[in-house]
Amino acid sequence: MEGNPGPLKRVLSSISKLVVPRKAGQDAPAKVRHYPENWGFWDEVLVQPTQNEAKVDLAFEALRESLFTILDQQRTRNEVPYSPGFVSREFGRINGGRRYFYIKGFNQTGWLFERIGLGWTLSPAEKIADRSLFIRHGDSFDVVSVLEASGGSDRFRLRSERWNIDHFSLEGYSMKCAKALGLSA
Repeated sequence: MEGNPGPLKRVLSSISKLVVPRKAGQDAPAKVRHYPENWGFWDEVLVQPTQNEAKVDLAFEALRESLFTILDQQRTRNEVPYSPGFVSREFGRINGGRRYFYIKGFNQTGWLFERIGLGWTLSPAEKIADRSLFIRHGDSFDVVSVLEASGGSDRFRLRSERWNIDHFSLEGYSMKCAKALGLSA
């Protein structure tokens, strides 16, 4: 068979070589030849922190919309941990124009998402309403960087320091974040 035999056929072939018992006196199987490095299936997409501020803003706004949608779905189903009407959520700009959004359940610590640098931070925080000021509690819960594929694709991935994952999709990060913050079951 010439050329690229396909990833499934290669895996099955290598497994069958491991499983089939050798007869006494039979030579060891020959080393697998080195396959070309330009096969699309095995190539890792090279990602790096984006320098595109608009892409980071887009990811941040998409995360906000995703988490607010989760809260809206709970409100329509009357799910715990948050009762309808007892969730404070807001968004806007703070400290020199930085984007933020904030989610706080009744009698619970709130969560402040701040757009900083090439990503954002997530911190437990309380808001002092009189002064439009947030007081963070301890270290950041997570620091996220937006990554993009080399080659200028419109798609992006997220790097989370909290979960030590470099290739989060926005949907995956949003679901994991909502669960960790107690926004969803």
